[in-house]
Amino acid sequence: MYGRLKTFSRALKYSFPVLLGYMAIGVAFGLLLAGAGYPWWLAPVMSVVMYAGAGQFIAVGLFTAGAGLWEAILVQLVVNARHIAYGITLFKRFNAAGPFKGYLVFALTDETFTLLSSLPEEDGAGDRPLFMFLTALLDQCYWIAGSLAGAAAGSLLPFDMQGIGFALTALFVVLMIEQFLQARKAAGRSYLTPFLVSAPAAVLAVLALPPRLTILAALEAGGCMKLSVNAALITTFAMGAVILFCRAFPFFFFRERKPGAGKDPGPPDRRADKGRKSPPPKRSLRESFLVLVEKTAPPAAMTVLAFNAISAPLKEDLSKALPVLAASAFTAAVHLWKRNALLSIFGGTVLYMILEYVL
Repeated sequence: MYGRLKTFSRALKYSFPVLLGYMAIGVAFGLLLAGAGYPWWLAPVMSVVMYAGAGQFIAVGLFTAGAGLWEAILVQLVVNARHIAYGITLFKRFNAAGPFKGYLVFALTDETFTLLSSLPEEDGAGDRPLFMFLTALLDQCYWIAGSLAGAAAGSLLPFDMQGIGFALTALFVVLMIEQFLQARKAAGRSYLTPFLVSAPAAVLAVLALPPRLTILAALEAGGCMKLSVNAALITTFAMGAVILFCRAFPFFFFRERKPGAGKDPGPPDRRADKGRKSPPPKRSLRESFLVLVEKTAPPAAMTVLAFNAISAPLKEDLSKALPVLAASAFTAAVHLWKRNALLSIFGGTVLYMILEYVL
């Protein structure tokens, strides 16, 4: 019992940066949903069933635009396809998680992925599955609490929603910087490659794709044919199934090699190998692919999300260039200076809302 409490305490401490970010972004999501005219209880339902920050923000835009069920499914499939790379990166760790594997796959959000993929190999080696499960569970609890608080506040008090959606962009900027700092420390000179490739790819995708397939642009969608509460609820469950499919896909597509499969070299000949270094084991094509994805997927995914969120509003309205770029730069500068997620996200969002109001 004491050991589990100790593991819980470690998971709470390890997930604390996500607590700060999720409470701020969750409140923003809840306020946005309530501002769109939906009941407060829909926020925690979406946070339990979908549990996808970007996906839920986009869902509000789809609800208010009166999007059809198949359109919502397609949008969520495109937006959450990045989770396939997350599953490939954490394939071995999750397969070794025993009874916790199912929930870990379900709860694989951007922020939880960042935490679990950054977990040192020697950190909690004995209780790693429980530690990962508690970290993922705490992250979802933070998100549910934040979204519920925001929706309740939005239902009771009148808020001006203009600009609050930028909180999601600020979160992506913070996560991208964290990945940049970790990659610089671990990858040597090649750490810039995923960022340099992903950033222009994200901008080109924004220019080529319809607005509804981008993140912040979907939040600006509006229309007189808003979905009813029942239709929004049905759409929520359908989108949740699509998100789960994206997260679980690698675990159905890839299979672990059974022990003893392939060639068996037999026991090593100690006399023949005495005084001679054995060559490193040769990686299979599948293993090489998984290693490549593990190294490049985290920084690439965060860069795509950040640049997608920054450039999407500019495609629709160039007058937003100054607020978006200034607030994004401010968020990045504050995080590089203080390394405090809440301060960075809150400061960047407030600056964006002020500039939106003034300009």
